[in-house]
Amino acid sequence: MGPHMHVVLTGLICSFESHTEKIGGALLNWLLNTMKEARGDEFRAFDFVIPEGMPPLTRNLVGPSCGDAPVLDGEVYHAVRPGAADRVWKSRLVDANPPNTRFARAICVPCVYIVEDGVVTTREASKDYEGDTCTMLVLATVYGIAKLGEEQAPPDVDDKDLQPGGRLEHLRLEAVQFWAVHALAVPRT
Repeated sequence: MGPHMHVVLTGLICSFESHTEKIGGALLNWLLNTMKEARGDEFRAFDFVIPEGMPPLTRNLVGPSCGDAPVLDGEVYHAVRPGAADRVWKSRLVDANPPNTRFARAICVPCVYIVEDGVVTTREASKDYEGDTCTMLVLATVYGIAKLGEEQAPPDVDDKDLQPGGRLEHLRLEAVQFWAVHALAVPRT
């Protein structure tokens, strides 16, 4: 048995785990085509202007990093975000309709997939997998932003990954400081 092969592919793919429900098919196709030269082994936060003729997105984040006033504790409520089945913690929310924007950010993450008989499968390879693999760039999510180059929001303070022993525990203080003056615009239901 020869050595195992690993290749890095260019281009962006959309998987069944991609959170793209907020964008239309035309914008998704444009984004996939625009990023066809992106290398599959690097995390990417890709800011872009939504092309003319395509509908705007909403911008849920409000606060100083977006050019808004700080969001005070008396203005917020805490609830589990709608439409986020994998999130069970409460987020800091403000009862407001999110404004429209023509600026957006795509978050893309590298994933290692198993290759069988020269064909890329839909199965991700575990760390200890010893067969042929390839790394591909997967679209994780797309959301509206206030301006190009806007500061990226850290995870919610109660995100399981920020808790002691979590993979992002080192970002906890940054998250606490950020979310003390920011919130997500989500009308109460």
